[in-house]
Amino acid sequence: MITKDDINFDGDMEGRILIDGTFEIPETFFNTDFYIPRGYEVKDRCVKEIRLDENDNPVLNAVGIPIGYQICDSACMITGRSLGLDDNERYLKVTFHDGRNWLHYWIKQKEIFTKKGIFEHLVSQGFVTDEKDAARVTKYFRKCYTVNDASNTLVQGIVASSNGWKHDNTCFVFGTRMICESGVDKEVFLTDSSLEEKLSAKGTVEEWVAGNKRLLAFPKPRFVCYAAMTAPLLEPLNVSSFLVDSTGGSSTGKTTEDDAAISQIGNPKALKHKGESTVASVEENAKMFSGLPLYYDETTNTSEKTAQNIIYTIANETEKGRARKDGGLRETKSWKCVGLTTGEKSLINYAGNTGQYARVITLKGGIGQSGIKDIVDESKATNVNNYGHIIEPFLRKVFKHKAELNVWFREYKSQFEVMDNDINNRLIDYFAAIAVAGKLLEEVYQEIGIEPVNHLEIVNQIYEEVVLNNPIKDQAIVALERVYDWMSSHSGHFINEMSIADIRTWVTVSDKAPDIVYGWYGNPKGIMHIDFNKSELDKFLEREGFNPSYVIDYWKNYGILTVGSIKDRKTGQPKDDPSGARNVSHYIKNQSKKTPQRVISIQEEKFKQVLELTDSDIIERIGRKSVW
Repeated sequence: MITKDDINFDGDMEGRILIDGTFEIPETFFNTDFYIPRGYEVKDRCVKEIRLDENDNPVLNAVGIPIGYQICDSACMITGRSLGLDDNERYLKVTFHDGRNWLHYWIKQKEIFTKKGIFEHLVSQGFVTDEKDAARVTKYFRKCYTVNDASNTLVQGIVASSNGWKHDNTCFVFGTRMICESGVDKEVFLTDSSLEEKLSAKGTVEEWVAGNKRLLAFPKPRFVCYAAMTAPLLEPLNVSSFLVDSTGGSSTGKTTEDDAAISQIGNPKALKHKGESTVASVEENAKMFSGLPLYYDETTNTSEKTAQNIIYTIANETEKGRARKDGGLRETKSWKCVGLTTGEKSLINYAGNTGQYARVITLKGGIGQSGIKDIVDESKATNVNNYGHIIEPFLRKVFKHKAELNVWFREYKSQFEVMDNDINNRLIDYFAAIAVAGKLLEEVYQEIGIEPVNHLEIVNQIYEEVVLNNPIKDQAIVALERVYDWMSSHSGHFINEMSIADIRTWVTVSDKAPDIVYGWYGNPKGIMHIDFNKSELDKFLEREGFNPSYVIDYWKNYGILTVGSIKDRKTGQPKDDPSGARNVSHYIKNQSKKTPQRVISIQEEKFKQVLELTDSDIIERIGRKSVW
């Protein structure tokens, strides 16, 4: 790579008149082997397009200076070429001086030869030209490429637009390095040069160990570190992308444990993304960081929609199809990532699809230890200036044990207790992959001076806490629990049409009759049930973060509701109301007779059956044997 030290300005690049009256312009780009095309002069702060005569010699003015036109205020040259690893596109390396430093950018050849490409990729980075002269710059670059390509002076580089596995999983790109199965590492240039700093190493591994080993003695931070390093294993193990969501109140250490995990691969501050992100930005990050962990901090104030976007964008592993300007769809890119998120509330929201549960491991309560402020502060201070030292030795372990990875994965997968819930069981793949990462990471930890622990004990402890002790329920069942509690704690808003002797008088005279009715208790045909006011029930479900349509449809399909009937318009025969609602007449305040109400009907026995409630459960929950 050309650096500032490789290219030295001459100081006086104005040229000189020789004895025979001709003018000599330097043919090479300062002290390098790159040729300046005929008809151009490169000075320390500009490029000039020189007027040539019929003999292809510079035309001089009255004092012997070449007559020319300044096309830009930045010394620049095409210095390299490459065929992109990810897209098979031709890339050219542009080197220019921004007045302070030499900068180097790999840009698609088809873009650098356009005015738009000059502004998008160079002017935005400090290259100086204007709209009028940009076309002249593209012409200069074309000639630079032609003369240096013919002279074989262009540096042959390796350009990648993303990290992760390449060449049929025989190489792994990480920042500026490509670690290969052959044992020969290669230098790589990322199209987004900002990643070089984000994924670089700083400080020393000894300082990182000293500042983090006390934190890593606790199970949850160690587990999160395992999870972060699982990202490179997803591809060879054929495991889907997933997220680990650390939730809990402030000062519980959740951000510190995630920072420590991310510091294993690079700068945790630079690699931290905002919780409020668009689908497009999440897609771009996922593509760029394929094979690596993707970190979103403080999702507490993230909208429900954005939270769902983060989950499904990472987990779906493919960007949305988008149209090209010339018609058709752009080629879609894919990724494999482990998402790390933190927030005071869970990233999962009940209004989302149930499938989100199968994509997120939720860790509650932060580190889960009290009185460790000094340990947390030590880790925070350390990771500001010491990071990026674990990923390379970890990847070398991956290549060393590549043939054994799937054997370990199958072995670990068989050790986790299977449940009678498909969603819970889908999480087993993630935990098995995390166990494989833990095995490799413990080898690295031992070599750098961190006391090793049994990785399976760590992973099993978290599996028991997250899955076995908190089995995932469908959101509709959780909603039913919330509705039962709501009914129990707001009894004043429910009218018991069974226990009030003169219900007609009571609703018209009593000041205890509710202005807003949530529902009615009754026992038609001797079957005790409650009719929920559908509009109020919908409002409650929405406030609690549920999707009312999904919940009621689930209740209907699983026989929890007593479904009403409507007349089929074609046959005239009765059929189940697809909304799950019924039209039932009930009393309301200030009405001396029953009026039709749109209700959702649930029998008392259904609550007991679905929620597995006993009489003692009911008494403990609501302080009486029955809501009726």
